[in-house]
Amino acid sequence: MSAKSVVSVLGALVALGASTRALEAGPPAGRTWTFGSVSPEGSWYWDLSEDIARALERAIPGLKIKRRFGGVLGDEAGTLQMVRQDRLDLWAGSLGAIADLEPRFGLLELPFTFPDGAALQAGFARLDRGHKGGLPEAAAKRGISMLHMGLAGWRNLASLDRPIRTAADLKGVRARAQAGRVHRAMWQALGAVPVEAPLNGLVEQLREQKLTALDVPITFLFATSSHEAVRSFTVTRHVPQFAVLVASKSAWAGLSEPMRQRARQASLAAAERKEPQLDELEEELIGQLAKRGVAIIRPTAAERQTFIDATRGVADQVGAAAGDRPLLKLLRGS
Repeated sequence: MSAKSVVSVLGALVALGASTRALEAGPPAGRTWTFGSVSPEGSWYWDLSEDIARALERAIPGLKIKRRFGGVLGDEAGTLQMVRQDRLDLWAGSLGAIADLEPRFGLLELPFTFPDGAALQAGFARLDRGHKGGLPEAAAKRGISMLHMGLAGWRNLASLDRPIRTAADLKGVRARAQAGRVHRAMWQALGAVPVEAPLNGLVEQLREQKLTALDVPITFLFATSSHEAVRSFTVTRHVPQFAVLVASKSAWAGLSEPMRQRARQASLAAAERKEPQLDELEEELIGQLAKRGVAIIRPTAAERQTFIDATRGVADQVGAAAGDRPLLKLLRGS
């Protein structure tokens, strides 16, 4: 799926600014913004954050951006809270961290909702036509000013021991879970034991066998050196991984409306340039895993169906908890 089709649709989805009371504010001449991200060094996500930082510095006269990537400021939940408290100006992270604050965003990460890129594009097009399902207002109420979202890859299953061909192979497995009810519910539905663990230090937990399965995008697998521990890799592409860019209220309010427009366009353009590399990069990294002797499993339709059947109830469970069945219908096209 092209960057234009994904990032532009997602960019149109989110809330893009603070109140109109600050429209006359001037550009931050000589101002320095701090940009936090947990993206590990060398990852595609790290590179995207750097591209966005450079684009914003070019777009906004006098702006300097201090990079604090690699989780040096803390985990995703903590750094997102810093943004909400105006202690951090920019934040790039996953949708899961935002969903912990506003559960309705978790519905965008339901397993097997989007079988491929075309289905993802169609789902968000329906969401946009349906007045965005109330998500911009929900974000604003939580103190979140989102500039845009883009695709950062797809989650697949990696294992340290047993090959994972069907859902039954996950029974009793200790699986790394990202914080968030959707991720916990997915692993529980698959019969695994979810263990919340940050990306920092992930490879150590794998080597010590505290975790034996995980489902991060393959770019994250390599960036954290976790690829050195895995023995099998199952191409399920069960959840899209989103890259989300958020600004603090004070940073965003300090820009004039023309500067806001330039900031939106610059960051969006950086994401659009980056996204077309994803599919090719993911296949290249799968090839590197195979060369290391990792078993690459591409499930048959019947095998894939076992995962879908096992997680079928997660959507209704989480949708009911979020109180938003209409949003689920928009995403599913039902």
